[in-house]
Amino acid sequence: MRPNSSASSAKASRPPREQPPALTVLHPNAAGIDVHSDMHMVCVPAGSVATTMTETGGLPPHVRRFGANSCDLRAIADWLQSCGVTTVAMESTGIYWIPLFELLESRGLEVWLVEPGQLSRCGARPKTDVLDAQWIQRLHSGNNHECGRPGDDSKAADRRAGSR
Repeated sequence: MRPNSSASSAKASRPPREQPPALTVLHPNAAGIDVHSDMHMVCVPAGSVATTMTETGGLPPHVRRFGANSCDLRAIADWLQSCGVTTVAMESTGIYWIPLFELLESRGLEVWLVEPGQLSRCGARPKTDVLDAQWIQRLHSGNNHECGRPGDDSKAADRRAGSR
């Protein structure tokens, strides 16, 4: 008798897991940003960069970690534009999203805010910054834009006033 034969037969009798439905990509040039006080994790579409993991410090090639200083925010905007990104979803954490939001809009990018609670209602929430940025990017690429845009209904002023 082979060891673990009962375990392998149990696995063989289980039906295969159902794969989640593929997300229809509505916005192929979408990026996602996980916003923090001291850094931002940015994810662009996987096919928009041509670097290897060794060149990105072990991160997937389409994910980069940036600081939160003004020069870092400009580097984020430059990288997004060089990757052909046209729309960005970012988590609206505290007040830390405001400078980046305003810079990206001034560069002509369409920027959407997503509250952390909205993301958790979309399924299992990743637990690392890299996975979080990838999750935001994936959801935004298939989103029909039900998330918030501050200019549309004066949410920016409301959020800024509530953040003080």
